[in-house]
Amino acid sequence: MAGFRWFIFVVLALGTVTAQTDGKQTVTVPEQVAALLRPILDLRQQSVTECGQPGKANRNTCGSGIGHEREQKRWWKVGEGIAHLDSQKTPAADEALVVLMCYYTGESGDDEDAVINRGRRELPYLFKYRESDPVIPERKYSDSIRLDHEAKDESFQIAISAIRKGEKRD
Repeated sequence: MAGFRWFIFVVLALGTVTAQTDGKQTVTVPEQVAALLRPILDLRQQSVTECGQPGKANRNTCGSGIGHEREQKRWWKVGEGIAHLDSQKTPAADEALVVLMCYYTGESGDDEDAVINRGRRELPYLFKYRESDPVIPERKYSDSIRLDHEAKDESFQIAISAIRKGEKRD
């Protein structure tokens, strides 16, 4: 019996070390927030599924023709989804905009601007997700749609600093 306990201890200890060295902790997004995020993140996932991972050889399938048109339509819908989310002035929308800052949603920075414009009420969410990766219930999104940790950290730091200074974005 002592041997079995030792085995369990070693397995648990190694599992803990692996979890600590794999990267940041995860936070499960509340369902009300996840429901706001899924339409936007599903579009991003469709792009990866149809067009391939960014930087990979099969990414060319959306470089021209009908694939390109579908990709452009998805990007337009992502922008519309962020604008719609920004128009909602609820705590769930506040949190959803911060969670979107963990994902690549285009070059516009609309999600970051919306967070900054909402001001101090976004700070608790920025601190909640700054050191953790969000998990969206009922979905498994490709890691390639997430911002890399360096870009995410920079974006969060910019937003926190701007909010503390009372800045607003156009």
